[in-house]
Order: sequence, then C-alpha cells, then structure tokens
Amino acid sequence: MVCSKGVNLNKENSDVCGDKGGKCDFLYSYSIDKCMVSNKANYLELSNISGKSSMIQYAGGSLTLGSGNVRIYTPAIHNVVGSRGVIGEVVIHYVKSDGGDLFVCIPIKEDDASRLNNFWSFLNTVKDKSDSSKSDIKTNGFTLNNIVTNCRFFRYTGKNPIKLKNKCSNNGEVLVWDSTDSNITTISSSYKNKLYSLINQQKFDYSESIRGLLYNKHGAMKPGDDPTASSVEILSNCTQVNIPKPVVKKTKEAAQNWIWITPLILLGVFAFIAVCFFFYNSWNSAWLAQRVGSAARSGGTAVGENKGIAVLSTLLVGIIVCIVILFVRQE
Repeated sequence: MVCSKGVNLNKENSDVCGDKGGKCDFLYSYSIDKCMVSNKANYLELSNISGKSSMIQYAGGSLTLGSGNVRIYTPAIHNVVGSRGVIGEVVIHYVKSDGGDLFVCIPIKEDDASRLNNFWSFLNTVKDKSDSSKSDIKTNGFTLNNIVTNCRFFRYTGKNPIKLKNKCSNNGEVLVWDSTDSNITTISSSYKNKLYSLINQQKFDYSESIRGLLYNKHGAMKPGDDPTASSVEILSNCTQVNIPKPVVKKTKEAAQNWIWITPLILLGVFAFIAVCFFFYNSWNSAWLAQRVGSAARSGGTAVGENKGIAVLSTLLVGIIVCIVILFVRQE
C-alpha cells in the first residue's frame, strides 16, 4: 500500500541539489537479472533480484535492495507539474550504508513508440490479482537498466511513498525521476492496458506538497558517463609542452630590414664618392687655372664639374625615391 495522497512536485519551487561529485549523485549499473514477479492486487512486486554484478551508489555510498523490493503502481504516486501521459510509477526500495531508507521513484509514460516492449513482456507472465503467488520472469536480458535511466530527478525527505512491513514512516529519503525528461521510462498502450487489468488503481488527489524540494539537473549517471570526470582524467595526464617561437616571422622581419638597409649603404657610398669628386674637381680646377691661366679652360672645367654633380645628384635622388617606395610597401 501507499502512504501518500499523491505528491505534487514543481521545479519552480525547488533548489539545486548540489554539483556533480556531491551529495545528490546517483550512479547505477544493473546486472541482467533472473527474478520473480507477484501480483499484490494493489501493485506488482519484483523480488529475488540477484544484483550480484550491480553497482548502485547514492551520494558516494553503496545501496542494497530493501524489503520493499521493486513495486509498480498505477497511477503514479508523484505528479510533476507540466508532465503529461504518466500512467504509473516504479518504486525501488534501497537501504543506505547508514541504515536509512531510500526510495527511487520512476514515473512511466505512455508512448506507442516505446522501445521497451521486450522489458514489459514480463506482464504476460503475471498471475491474476486473486493469486499472489510468484511467477518467474523469463524475459531474456531482463535488467532494471531499462527503466532506471539517465534522467534529472527531484529529491526530498519526509513521508515514505510506500509502506514497509505494513507501516508508514516519516524519515525516508525520496528520489523522483523527472517525467518531463525525454529519457523517462515509457510503455506502449497495449502493455499499459495489460498493467491496468492486473492491479487495482490507486486514488490520488496530489494535494501534498514538499518543503525543501531539491532538483538534480545533471541527472542519474552510469559509471563512465560523467563528462566532468572524463575531463578531469584527461587533464591529470597532461604534460607541459614548450612550443618554440615562430622562426618564419623573424626571418621575414630580417629580410624586410635588409630591403631598406642595403639602399642606405649604397646611398652612403655614393655620397662619399660625390664628396670626393667635388673636392677633386675643385682642386683640379684650381691647379689648371694656375698652369694654363686660360679662361676657356676654366670654363670647360666648370662645365665638366657641373655635369658630374648633376649626374651624382640624379643618382642620389633615384636612390632616395627607391628607399621611400620600399618603405611604404613594407608598411
């Protein structure tokens, strides 16, 4: 039986339930089980789940299947605001390492595109509600991994959703998978009708609300599915790599420097030649004037000097123009 009139859950009224690696982490890896199912009239109970190869942890502590086993109710005990098409709920009772009770509640949504027909085929082996004896589940590959999925979930403490040993308690911890999550468990309409025909429908008005409601945004995880853990592992194996500075850029800069350094050197050489030529012509003109004393010879020398200076000046101007052009192209 249940201990609730139906619980209403609203994400708008919840707080964040810790970061990854914190008190709200739920890790699961279920083995393929050979278990039994019995019809308790008000719910179905899956029992004798071996779980020898299963790894179930919550908040870093290991979980073991409790006396409540695995139950299936219709309709769902919890109603998530904004959810549609929920027809029932799976409740798994665990005992924590400190002895406390933990209830994992998985809403079931109707969806004719459900890929879980093989899982739900065990309903065909369930006996009528008038017969509570156990039946073997002979489904190949039967595992709770099919219904405990990578979904975001709510967390609260308070009244247990179901009775344990025919008693209700107010000190349980409850995790409820968010039925608005796209990874939520589904069931086809045909198997939904089969489930409805097997057990009595509970009556809930969903008048109960929860104080201190928390919400796990990253959801339940399988070992190795946590991207944060993967990133940490990669970073811990990193080694420092010394990347040499680019050489091409320096080579290019050096080449650009020589483009205008070379003309400057040539300019200096031509300037030196021009000065020497100027003094040579001046000295030669004076010497010729003293030897010859001819005005015509002085005039001819002056003309030759002027031509030499004109040629050198033209060369100097050309070199300066080239330097300016190269400098502008470099910029």
